[in-house]
Amino acid sequence: MKTMNFFGRERNVYRAALHTHSTTSDGKLTPAELIDLYQAEGYDVLAFTDHSKTNPVSTFDGKGNSSLLEQAKKSGVYGVHF
Repeated sequence: MKTMNFFGRERNVYRAALHTHSTTSDGKLTPAELIDLYQAEGYDVLAFTDHSKTNPVSTFDGKGNSSLLEQAKKSGVYGVHF
């Protein structure tokens, strides 16, 4: 994990995409395809911002692992965090 000094304290650095659309609204890739793509590119966090829609990413991580909500409760990090 990469770190940086932030006002005298070492903090973890996360690579994040905070605005992403899937095929649930007007994007070209499915939520699972986007997760795979961003994870392969080294991103740590991915936020889905589909227009006026909901998608299944709140209950899956694209790999069949525990739900994102369950992981968020454990880590205190909300969104898709790999």
